[in-house]
Amino acid sequence: GAIGMLTLMLMIPCPYWVACDCEVQPVHRRFLAAPFDSKLQESFVEPGDVVSQGQVLARLDERDVDWELAGIEAELQRLRKERDGHVAAAKYGEAEVARFEIERLAVRQDFYLARFEELEVRSPIDGIVIAGDLKKTEGAPLEQGQTLFEIAPLDEMTVEVRIPEKEISYVSEEMWVEARFDSWPGRKWSGSLNRLQPRGEVLDDQQVFRGEIPIDNGLAMLRPGMHGRAWIRSATRPLGWNLFHHAWEQTQIWMGW
Repeated sequence: GAIGMLTLMLMIPCPYWVACDCEVQPVHRRFLAAPFDSKLQESFVEPGDVVSQGQVLARLDERDVDWELAGIEAELQRLRKERDGHVAAAKYGEAEVARFEIERLAVRQDFYLARFEELEVRSPIDGIVIAGDLKKTEGAPLEQGQTLFEIAPLDEMTVEVRIPEKEISYVSEEMWVEARFDSWPGRKWSGSLNRLQPRGEVLDDQQVFRGEIPIDNGLAMLRPGMHGRAWIRSATRPLGWNLFHHAWEQTQIWMGW
């Protein structure tokens, strides 16, 4: 009868799909730092902007470099006159000392001239700015090594899945994953789970385990930070188990079985 038919239906083998949240993350990141102590003169980009290799992202204040070069040039002119005077007076020892000082200052001059090339912070790659909102800090001092921008290439991304703790025992590496994102509800991306972190963490008040799926992004449709839902294809089990195993497992926990 109907009960028998329902029982048979619940015995139909079906793949168990583990549903979880997911987020697009870059595979690689490039960090751009301040080349020396300076001040930020102007920033031309902000997070989310697509940039090309060699594009100017920001410019540093050149006044300190100008002052140093002006001082060096004035000292060089003084030393050259002093050297010429010593040569005219046949004071070759003093002239040699002046020459050494001129060479030392010329090296220092080259050092600051090279800094002019570093005043423009340029992107080393084609990609997207994922960190570095500096427009509100123009004029602020910068320290050497301070991170200014974080750039990620767009051609390859990773879909990071966040597997709930109650589902982790049904998931393993190499399982097939399908993902959809809020920005592209009509598109589906898929791939194999190639990395599963062994340690869980609390994220949005939920204990989860992170996994990664590499995705080709040749069309640059995916951007870091996009959110969506993913489904991991686990083992094939009876339909009844797929529908009711969580309730049964929770009952076992409550009853202490």
